[in-house]
Amino acid sequence: MEELIQRLVSGLGIDDGVANQFVGTVLSLLKENVETGQFEQLLSLLPGAEALLQGGGAGDGSGGLLGGLAGSLGKSLGGDLGDALSGLGALSESGLDASQFGQATEIFGSFVSEKGGGDLAAVVLQSLTGMK
Repeated sequence: MEELIQRLVSGLGIDDGVANQFVGTVLSLLKENVETGQFEQLLSLLPGAEALLQGGGAGDGSGGLLGGLAGSLGKSLGGDLGDALSGLGALSESGLDASQFGQATEIFGSFVSEKGGGDLAAVVLQSLTGMK
């Protein structure tokens, strides 16, 4: 996982904490939105990712005003739209602005494709882009 974190840090000019928070947020979302086997395959590419998930690396839960509103609205609506809005709320916790999030998603997808193959990367990216 350190390799992915360093790619995010160098590619976006962010610090390790923000990169870890982004990865934790993305992994939390993917855990809920991809099949268990695919998520386990993803975790196998990222040693230390389980500790990040258990350690609360996905932010403090506040998500700011936009994140809080989107998350609350998503929970009320349910279904695909609700999932997308809840995802937006969680992603706002990552500490990245919209342009950085797009770049970070590309770096994440490229890493997964390189390490785990195009099929897994496609599932990951499809899940993430459905939440933007």
